[in-house]
Amino acid sequence: MDYMPEKYMRLSHMTITVKAAWDPEALVWYIEHSSLPGLHIEAETPLELYEKLPGAIEDLLEGSGEREVSLP
Repeated sequence: MDYMPEKYMRLSHMTITVKAAWDPEALVWYIEHSSLPGLHIEAETPLELYEKLPGAIEDLLEGSGEREVSLP
């Protein structure tokens, strides 16, 4: 088994909850609430919003040295 730093193991079990909402004025879906502070993205469709999540989360976690993000 490869060595996995403690921070990576904690992150691999981290659950981030997001709530998306529709903005009828801007005509976009956006993150209305997230358990990860600073997660603010928007997209034209729910699928596009979902696909943007890994990159946005990686950007926020960059300072911690962790880059591995996977979605269910």
